[in-house]
Amino acid sequence: RADGTFVQAFGSYVWGPAQFVQPQGVCVDGADNIFVTDRTRGRLAQQFRADGTFVQAFGSYVWGPAQFVQPQGVCVDGADNIFVTDRTRGRLAQQFRADGTFVRALEARATFPCGVCVGADGALFVADGEQCRVHTFR
Repeated sequence: RADGTFVQAFGSYVWGPAQFVQPQGVCVDGADNIFVTDRTRGRLAQQFRADGTFVQAFGSYVWGPAQFVQPQGVCVDGADNIFVTDRTRGRLAQQFRADGTFVRALEARATFPCGVCVGADGALFVADGEQCRVHTFR
């Protein structure tokens, strides 16, 4: 809550749905769905309802499209596109639809893409922690 009142905690340590090993990124879409990346799990994100109920997990571990090694940052734009950074991939972010369908990879020379957000005008910003820069996509 905006006043700082603790409301809930969800998830636990292990490898199944609604469980985490090293959760890193978290964001909320316009419908109050919560997306969480887990750096050690190698899958994109887990989606939860506002009450913490598990909805789905998407992405998998490896190097191809819709696959991750260490997913880090996550954000959702106004059209419910989900963007996720992977700190070991060198490509800045991958884009998914709200149902978890892979759309595309956003490429740029990067070595440690981590934080990601969308501006009011729809521009995507990705922080590269190793190159000490922020990449912008429109």
